[in-house]
Amino acid sequence: VRYFISKLSTNTATYIFGNGASSGGSEFSHTMGMISAKYGFYLGDIGLIGEYISYGIIFIIGVFGILYKVLTSKIQSRFNYIKYFYVFTILAMILGGGFDDSDFIVLMCITMYMIDVSRFYLDKQNQNDLSVNPGSPAKNNNLNTK
Repeated sequence: VRYFISKLSTNTATYIFGNGASSGGSEFSHTMGMISAKYGFYLGDIGLIGEYISYGIIFIIGVFGILYKVLTSKIQSRFNYIKYFYVFTILAMILGGGFDDSDFIVLMCITMYMIDVSRFYLDKQNQNDLSVNPGSPAKNNNLNTK
């Protein structure tokens, strides 16, 4: 971990925006290949720190923002398994990363859509409960006008 933070990131911009993902024939890809061959260090082995090295602090803040929003949102009880999935995701991120995997991004989009739909129906149900509630002011006003 110390190697990637101190020796690989050489300027302030890489701490903020990261070094980027290594691909094909880029210089960064060759550097990462050399580090892997010479020292046996891999970004995937250091979990969230590896994603920080690749994508910077802005990515990490975004990840924690998504996790906070998902875990604190009120949803229908039948969708609680989604929150359990995100708790597991936190553990997996610490140990092995993966938040930047394309498969995982698709899964996150699907689960966040399910949370939005659940919140929509929960809000709709709460509005219906207010309008049907016999003690609500709207109901009493209708009774008083007769």
